[in-house]
Amino acid sequence: MESQEENSENEIIMGMLRNFEYEMDQEDATSELSQEHPDATMDESDDEIPEAINIQSPEMDDNGILLSLATPANAKTWNWILGGNQKVRTPFANVSAGWTIELPEDAKEMDFWKLTFPDRILSEVVKESNDYAIHVMENADSLSRRQQKFQAVSYDEFLRYLAVRIIMRIDQKPEMAMYWSKDPILGSIVVRDILSSDRFYEIQRYLHLSDTETPNESDKIFKIRKLWDLTMNNFQNLVVPNDFLSVDESLVKSRARIKFKQFIPTKRNRFGVKTFSLVDERTGFIVNSVIYEGKAMSAENQTVSAADKKQFGHGGGIVLQLCQPYLGEFRTIFADNYFNSPNLAEKLLKENTYLCGTLRSGRLNAPKPPKGMKRGDLEVRHDEQDAEIMVEFWRDKGVVKMISTGFEHALVETNNAAGAPKQKLKTIIEYNNYARGIDRADQMMGLYDTGRKTMKWYL
Repeated sequence: MESQEENSENEIIMGMLRNFEYEMDQEDATSELSQEHPDATMDESDDEIPEAINIQSPEMDDNGILLSLATPANAKTWNWILGGNQKVRTPFANVSAGWTIELPEDAKEMDFWKLTFPDRILSEVVKESNDYAIHVMENADSLSRRQQKFQAVSYDEFLRYLAVRIIMRIDQKPEMAMYWSKDPILGSIVVRDILSSDRFYEIQRYLHLSDTETPNESDKIFKIRKLWDLTMNNFQNLVVPNDFLSVDESLVKSRARIKFKQFIPTKRNRFGVKTFSLVDERTGFIVNSVIYEGKAMSAENQTVSAADKKQFGHGGGIVLQLCQPYLGEFRTIFADNYFNSPNLAEKLLKENTYLCGTLRSGRLNAPKPPKGMKRGDLEVRHDEQDAEIMVEFWRDKGVVKMISTGFEHALVETNNAAGAPKQKLKTIIEYNNYARGIDRADQMMGLYDTGRKTMKWYL
């Protein structure tokens, strides 16, 4: 026991000596380098770092922005001075904003369905499914009797399959087979009349959304990429966004065994596929959306470029990507503190687009909240160079931090939950009114979730 303790003490002492020697070498190297090249900095990759040294990584916020990033020589100098923003908002003036196709007053739900998912998109799914069925049978050692009698899926049959899946969500049963049961209590006459059980399982087995011949294995969502892109393009053709847009994340419920499945404990579903969506707040319609595939992504499938991520963080890069088709017309983007930063506000202003939302502490170039604020205290600052960029600190139950370029600073009379009069920041009221689009979409998806346990993660 004593020898073991002595050995451990010796190892600790040797580790401390290695640390000291390494630090001295680094100081000598740094001083020599600074004498020859005053503007140069040491590259840690040039020297081998002993294992005994605990090198701490730079502090980053949740968006991946360095909290203590050195400011380049040609970068803007931020100087936050007291006072609200000093410029007048330019009004949104796109007279063509709104729905591009008008439905008649007697239109039914099916009419809107056909606009949202037109024949050209669903026909592509039918084609890929039939191609996949042929591919499976051609590569099989032997064919079952059912496979020998297989007939190509028609467009009408595919619509019937989708109808059955929707009914299964409304009339839930413990097992799929029960829908075709002849028992009058357990079975569903409607489902039996729409599609036979054999044909339903056959369509589901060969349902495919991607090109079987040329799969892109580097793309984690290549199995749904084609359908996703076609759908997003159609959504953008249906609506010209109005003046107010919101960006937020959503979690599509999924228990599938996929690498990009996310766990978010604050969400109701907790497990699922995370998406970032842009919503037109006047219509409540999603006009653009991307799927988060995780950090380990190939360069061609990166949601946010490395340059944007470094300057605006991952959240800010998402905002720029989603809003790219709609910049330059003085729209207002509402987003929460995951996305917002002074750098993003400055970038959007240059693109004639406003920003409003909450601001997270520690964002790069953001002012620090005053210390010792008491309930009701308020402090407003704006950037000296870009007077439209305003940050407000207001102490309620906690310190509320808002960043805005589209609204002036003002306190508005309103009522609290009990009906008592109360003053609130105008930016908070506007944010609460127009940053809820994705919440409505989540509510609709929760009510009409058609997911069932299958071998295919996208079903």
